[in-house]
Amino acid sequence: MELEHYLEVLNRRKWVILLTAAVTLAVVVLGTQRMVRTYSAAATVRVAQGHDVAVSYNDLNYADRLMQTYVLLLKSRPTLETVNTRLNLRMRIEDLAAGIKVEALANTELIKITVEDRDPRRAAAIANTLAGLLVEQGQMLYAGQGKSAREILQEQLTVLEGQLHDDRVLLANPAPIKPDPNAPQDGSPANLAAKVRAEEATYATLLSQYEKARLDEAMQANSVSIAEPALAPAAPSKPNVKLNLALGFLVGLIGGFGLAFLFENLDQAIHSPQDLKALSPLPLLGYVPMFATSKRNHKLGLVFGDGAEEEAVSEAFRILSANILAASEQPLRSILVSSAEPGAGKSLVAANLAAALAQTGRRVILIEGDLRHPSLFGLPKAPGLKDAILDPDRLDTALQPTSIPQLSLLAAGSPTASPSALFYAPTLAKVIQALQERADILLWDSPPILAAADAVVLAPLVDGVMLVAVRDQTNRKHLDQALRELAQVGARTLGVVYNKASGGSAHYYHSYYRKATHPAAAAKGSAAAELDVTGP
Repeated sequence: MELEHYLEVLNRRKWVILLTAAVTLAVVVLGTQRMVRTYSAAATVRVAQGHDVAVSYNDLNYADRLMQTYVLLLKSRPTLETVNTRLNLRMRIEDLAAGIKVEALANTELIKITVEDRDPRRAAAIANTLAGLLVEQGQMLYAGQGKSAREILQEQLTVLEGQLHDDRVLLANPAPIKPDPNAPQDGSPANLAAKVRAEEATYATLLSQYEKARLDEAMQANSVSIAEPALAPAAPSKPNVKLNLALGFLVGLIGGFGLAFLFENLDQAIHSPQDLKALSPLPLLGYVPMFATSKRNHKLGLVFGDGAEEEAVSEAFRILSANILAASEQPLRSILVSSAEPGAGKSLVAANLAAALAQTGRRVILIEGDLRHPSLFGLPKAPGLKDAILDPDRLDTALQPTSIPQLSLLAAGSPTASPSALFYAPTLAKVIQALQERADILLWDSPPILAAADAVVLAPLVDGVMLVAVRDQTNRKHLDQALRELAQVGARTLGVVYNKASGGSAHYYHSYYRKATHPAAAAKGSAAAELDVTGP
């Protein structure tokens, strides 16, 4: 399909789209109003890493693992139970955990603790309590439950200080040496001094390690801090009214588009000339724009007049008449105007087409062949076609001249109980021959093809059949069936007329004649404005 066709479908089904979007939006509004309001509060904690200037790959991995450890511990059951106890929440741990979200922000030292709750103050309190617990337990979470390195070094320093003190006292006050064959001979002042020097070196090393451990522990103890405490939110975070409305409107539009194309596929009515061209290889003979007949001509449905609007529509019938005259290499002496189903406007088209053909200088007889529902407005019904078929000698009396030069009318005639039987009468051929002697073109208005058999009976007796399809009404299947029935009886179908055309298919008539009406055409239209019967 072309883009233009899609746009036509959307324009034709715009109310489906708008109604679907409006209903969807209304449902979303009602649903949003019924949703429980949820408030969101967030606290941010900083976990500073005390490293040397030179940072190794292992240090980075450790920092990432440490952050993830904090994240998992904050949602652990012991931590949540502590929060439950401190705030006296009396909540199930599962419900409390469901409203907590902890995440380590990428490429930062920050951990964000987000809490969702129906009470904005309680949401902020839970977030701040979790942040406080992380600060309180930061050192314990880092070092674990055993002794720290500082404590171990402190113990070693204490022991070494005592040993060093004893050895120094002993070196300052050496005791007399008593020979003991079983005792090692290492208590000499020289050996004792060497031992003291070794202990002093070891003490200095431990003291350096102790200072470093104490510094690291002090830095770690201050590494976790609250960067931003949580505040009680003033507005709920859920539902997001603006987002819901935007998504609802978008979903409504998408649903409306889907329904529009679904209805278009299910709809069997003809909505555009493209539908006609896709349905049948027959030529499109012309477009008849939508029009309102003037007060002078409303009984007959003629549009020929001196107004710009009337002139624009009458020009469409002139183009239609030219297309029909050029539709065949052989001159067309008789044309049947019909439609697949009632309401297509075939009688209106036939009347105006007859007037347009008469304006070309040809003698035209318009025959009201629809004996069941005569609709050539305001004309005497009798005598007419039925009377002429029963008595061909009455044909001259039945013909009614009009004020339009070269145009005569043959009305339906007296009412009859069996119209179809008249078209099987042997005198019908004599009537047709007599009519052809009196006119250059016979234009038959017949019943709809699918409504009565009359049109199918008349179709083989004329030179060509012209079908009228009306926009937004003619059914594709019905039109296709009518074409098949005409083909079965050997009728020659000239083409299709698109009635009540709108948009680009007929807009040029109106736009041209709104600017200026042709003086010659207006004068001609004024003379033919009223199709009065001048006969008896």
